[in-house]
Amino acid sequence: MADAFQEVDEALAQDRLRASWHRYGPFVIGGAALFVFVCGAVLLWRDIDAKQRAEASDRYIAAAETAEEGQLEAAIGAFGEIASSGPGGYPALAALQRAVALREAGNAEGALAAFDTVSPDRSLPAIYRDLARLSAAMMVADTSSMDDLTGRLTPLLGDHPLRHFAYELLAFAAYREGDYAAARDNAQFLVEDAETPQDMRGRAGKILALVAEEGPLEPEAASEPGATSGEPAAEGASTGE
Repeated sequence: MADAFQEVDEALAQDRLRASWHRYGPFVIGGAALFVFVCGAVLLWRDIDAKQRAEASDRYIAAAETAEEGQLEAAIGAFGEIASSGPGGYPALAALQRAVALREAGNAEGALAAFDTVSPDRSLPAIYRDLARLSAAMMVADTSSMDDLTGRLTPLLGDHPLRHFAYELLAFAAYREGDYAAARDNAQFLVEDAETPQDMRGRAGKILALVAEEGPLEPEAASEPGATSGEPAAEGASTGE
């Protein structure tokens, strides 16, 4: 009977966690998208003359409007052309937007492949590669193993500008897999980091509350933030360079 009650409690906790992620996940993704736009605006206006800038801007805006109108296949093609021939920072941003359009079109496999193509491409600015890495991790967060997700997100830990998104994904994934020590430590990092956005700090607090309901954790089960329990955290953080 005790086992049955435990299974019910675990199911309820999982349901609460899943509901929390589905409720707040879009805000996480939206924050990353805003970061893409801000960083992209800086690079797009660098090292290209006014005529090239105007032409590239027109092409990019047209592709973006096509996507907003729901003509995703056309947008995918347009972004692909810009990614292969645009000036300045447009190819990198278009490559990311093409991956997003693929995802919006329901082509999860194609989108993941596109993000995974951008992230290791050292010809692109580091911030674009890191955003692609984060976007891919978000796509597989519900289904990927903790080890795979940690491998994807480790370069974004430490003091990386995208660290908050990475630690939150790892905290949710660790809790989902029952690695409560890792869930606690990743969530605790967010609570203690002075630069964590307030809404994200609140979600981290919810994870800590769920972990606390599981009872005391064995001291040897504790882990460093950004690692599964029993594994050392990565030393430092990569900027994608």
